[in-house]
Amino acid sequence: MKTPVYEVNPHTMIILPLKTKTGVHSEIFELNDHRISSFTPLFLIKTSCQYFGSSYDGR
Repeated sequence: MKTPVYEVNPHTMIILPLKTKTGVHSEIFELNDHRISSFTPLFLIKTSCQYFGSSYDGR
């Protein structure tokens, strides 16, 4: 399943970089799911920090 936007949650086990012909994307593994996002792992983590009222540097 392709997921363009992803929110890190308690079910997130790991977010790995996935190198493709178009650049770096994210391969996301949850407890019972596997997803691909068109964003980089760092972008997803920073976005999730901001969503929950923090910053990447603050974490």
